[in-house]
Amino acid sequence: MAGTEANAEDVTKVGPYIVEDVLGAGPHGTVYQVRHEEKSQRYVLKRLNAAIKGSRPSERFSRIARVVVALAHPGVADVVQMLLHGRHVVIVSELVAGVSLEQTLATHGPMHPREVVSLARQLCNGLQYAHQRCVYHTSLHPGNVFLLDHGSVKLTDLAIAALYGHSVGKRPPYQPRQKAFLAPEFLEQGLIHPPSDIYSLSMVLYSALTGELAFGIGSQQNNGRFSYLEVDGGAQKRQALEGPSLDRLPDRTPEVLRHALATGLSVEPSERPGSVNAYSSLLKGMPAAPIGARSAVTDNEDMVEEAPPSAGPSSRVCPACRRPVSPAGRVCLACGLILRDAPEMGEGINYFQDRARKLLAKRDLVSAEKAYRRAIQRDPQAAVLHNELGDVLAVGNRFDEAVKAYRQALKINPNDDDAWHDLGLSLAALHRRKDATEALQRAVDLTKRDEVRRSARIHLGAIAAESGRPEDAIALWQQVLTEDPGLAAVRMALASTYASARMFEAAEDQLRSVLAIEPENLQAINLMARVRERSQLEHSEPDRSYGIMDDLGGGNAYLGVGFDWGRWL
Repeated sequence: MAGTEANAEDVTKVGPYIVEDVLGAGPHGTVYQVRHEEKSQRYVLKRLNAAIKGSRPSERFSRIARVVVALAHPGVADVVQMLLHGRHVVIVSELVAGVSLEQTLATHGPMHPREVVSLARQLCNGLQYAHQRCVYHTSLHPGNVFLLDHGSVKLTDLAIAALYGHSVGKRPPYQPRQKAFLAPEFLEQGLIHPPSDIYSLSMVLYSALTGELAFGIGSQQNNGRFSYLEVDGGAQKRQALEGPSLDRLPDRTPEVLRHALATGLSVEPSERPGSVNAYSSLLKGMPAAPIGARSAVTDNEDMVEEAPPSAGPSSRVCPACRRPVSPAGRVCLACGLILRDAPEMGEGINYFQDRARKLLAKRDLVSAEKAYRRAIQRDPQAAVLHNELGDVLAVGNRFDEAVKAYRQALKINPNDDDAWHDLGLSLAALHRRKDATEALQRAVDLTKRDEVRRSARIHLGAIAAESGRPEDAIALWQQVLTEDPGLAAVRMALASTYASARMFEAAEDQLRSVLAIEPENLQAINLMARVRERSQLEHSEPDRSYGIMDDLGGGNAYLGVGFDWGRWL
């Protein structure tokens, strides 16, 4: 590795990219600022340190790469291309016009808790978008969180550890500077799953609140815009802390925020929230302030807390991610949030089913599954038990098993509209789009409940959009909004689809409606800015290319579909 970094200055051109500057180097690779020789656009290029095994990357690497290149979210830096330079993988990303959180903390010190709440919500938005496509960050720390001038946040280096590991067959040696932000199960076992990113996210928020970079170095200015990249592990001797301590949080830190950090920093992954949206729900109702407004925020200032939307949906939606929820389900299959107020099914609840539901409410999925299976042993013809068991399996990302449970429920009761609905969602999560479409359409045909029909049509639209049929998706979502105009998440998906089709005026109309419902929706605000930017570029430079098609598949547009259930396998 050292030899690779030592020769970093010798690299002057990689494919069509001309090297203009060496920005730094880290455990995964060397980072350059480059310019595309034909487009004259500037990018960040990371050349992975270790050479690949064999003549080309593994198929598993290629699968991950295709999904990463296809990511399109305002809170995630675009990866425009991946290619080979000799036997080294090269990742080309957008050049983010911002300052890293690490540099901000080193220069200005800790952030106000209300700024941290805003930071947390934006990071959760970007991470959840990636997690729904089974892309995990794996290397989240203040150095790859960038703060932009208008108060928004961008994540860089998504999936870098997974890409590195699957290209060379091993992980690089991490310095204490990186290890402090990595989850224990990742360091010890190489386990990559949502709770590991939640641990890293909590460490980032902890650093933002304390000003510590988790190593006891305090506020210290580092050189370079990409100061998070250590060169040869760093020349300075640093004394690492034993670990984060909530006692070091500022006294003004609200208890709700303390609780979220304590939960997210649990050593045991099972004690952390099961999804990013479930983590975000812990901060529901917390007062927030724009990032960068620390000088204007005082502890005694009467900040307005989050208010419910002025025109909320009549359909049942998840309070964390605002996605439609199965009317009879006990978990949100989109984000994993346990719904404690789920309506009862109407049938008598025996002891084991009641116990299973209580265990599920406590997020003890293992015990809940055992309780449901014991209940099924005593009453194997109770379709509701198989249905709820499917929910437990689905929230644990065991979608293959969830499909079997839902199908068993349908063997007992073929007209169970809720089971057809949830079966369709699990099939969609497995990318079995044809089967998912058939199941969801069956739910539409059978149900007499408006909320089931609307939810099924929303997900049918998501499958249509993911399958390259935007016209069908738009028609389905417009039909849903005719019945329930307060569904902001559907309007977001519709706006993204319009924008992808370059129907910018229609996209702006939908985003204005979202902001009328949820004035503080940062995702809508950021998306509106990107839509207007693209609209202006479209009118001024009609022949301009907005994406780069690459040898690993996909061109990366700025705007995504939004309601994509894509699951990489």
